Amino acid sequence: MGVPPMTVGRESGVDMKFAVNTCAVLGVLAFSACADTITLTNGKVLDGRATDNGDTVTVELSQGTVRIPKAQVKSIEKKETAQDEVAQQTAGILAKIKDGTLDAAGQIEAWLKIARFADQHQLTHARDDAFKRVIALDPDNAEAREGLGFVQYNGKWMTDAERYQAMGMVRFEGKWVSREALADVQKAREAEQTRKVEADQAAAQRQQAELDLKDAETRRLDAQRQLIEAQLAQNQAQQALTQQPFISSDAGVVLIPVPANAAQTGVPRTPAAPATIPAAPPPPAKPKPPTQQLPNPANTPSLPNPANTPSLPNAANTPSLPNPANTPNLPAGSREE
Repeated sequence: MGVPPMTVGRESGVDMKFAVNTCAVLGVLAFSACADTITLTNGKVLDGRATDNGDTVTVELSQGTVRIPKAQVKSIEKKETAQDEVAQQTAGILAKIKDGTLDAAGQIEAWLKIARFADQHQLTHARDDAFKRVIALDPDNAEAREGLGFVQYNGKWMTDAERYQAMGMVRFEGKWVSREALADVQKAREAEQTRKVEADQAAAQRQQAELDLKDAETRRLDAQRQLIEAQLAQNQAQQALTQQPFISSDAGVVLIPVPANAAQTGVPRTPAAPATIPAAPPPPAKPKPPTQQLPNPANTPSLPNPANTPSLPNAANTPSLPNPANTPNLPAGSREE
């Protein structure tokens, strides 16, 4: 976290111990940032990058930037930073190349020195620029190639990506893998996807089967209810039929319908128009065999009837007795309402 700009000095009362000897704490990395030595009037010494702003001096420290009144600054000892040194050396090499006083071998050695110095001070951009200048002069220079991340494969310098591609590998999800491994991964994922789809389909089929079973059970219960209602209706119809009065006659059994609500309303049941049920026809009479008259061998004369008793009437022709009450004949098992 950076420290916000502040006024440092005797009047501010700010403790300056945090700013002393910061270069020793940061080591080589702080070398480029703590190049100047600033001595204050109170005897404190700061190491940082000082900038004179007229009335104030801005000092860039590792913790941040502070502004100090110029009246509180005793002296500033300017030192070159790593960036300044790289810039000066680069300008000197370019001047010698322009003058033709530095051959290719000298240029390679000079650029390598700059690259090493920049790498020590973590000046990545300056380092890579120097290595590229070396490769332009010597494409097979191992130090410059390796410094830029090149590797040698089959006698050729190439990047890691080019080497992996030359090895037949492909980049998959941030990693380089063989094509066989990629095919196995894709096949496994496809199988997993297929299994998931089949599982979803099976679940949907089970759900549909459950719905069909419930629907079939509902239809079965409806059919059973309808059958029970039909049986109840048939039983009620038979019960109503057996409760109706009837009379018998030569034409058959005559039913006298009774209103269904007669018992509920208390109205006496009035016979409606009788419905005649035709009687079954009598069975045909069996023919009598012819009577054979036996011969009278003795020619016995018939005996006389001394009392002239009249012959008995034929029982079959006996007339029926009169019915004084004209009561109809009731069939067996019936009753009169």
